[in-house]
Amino acid sequence: MRNNHNTFKSICMGALLLQSGLLAAGNTANYEVVPLPRHINVAQEKPFLLNANTVIVYEKGNESLHKNAILLAEYIKESTGLDPAVTTTPRDSNSISLFNLLKSDNPDSYMISVSPEGIVIDGASCAGNFYGIQTLRKSIPAGSKGE
Repeated sequence: MRNNHNTFKSICMGALLLQSGLLAAGNTANYEVVPLPRHINVAQEKPFLLNANTVIVYEKGNESLHKNAILLAEYIKESTGLDPAVTTTPRDSNSISLFNLLKSDNPDSYMISVSPEGIVIDGASCAGNFYGIQTLRKSIPAGSKGE
């Protein structure tokens, strides 16, 4: 039982690539999540901007990723007022894509990649994908709703 804290701290430890901000100018992302990701690399490109046409894409037939996609869509709607569609149809831009393709000995590992075209959350398992979503949720700037 005494190792639960260390186990929890290692849950979200994975590679993390985030670029400056997810929403409108003037808002900044908060990367101070618990447990803290092992690595954060903030590049100097344009941010990904959520808008009314943003969609959340997941792998067809993967019910766990479907649930994760719905959870993320609900959070985005609650925090920003935007209502992203959830779909299995891949898009080249303006999407948040959920995958379970990451190779890792730790099934709770994940990687988030952000570009101006979209966000990819790739987990070593559906649990890892869920933890990546939690990090993304925390990095959405506070006060984004209605701005």
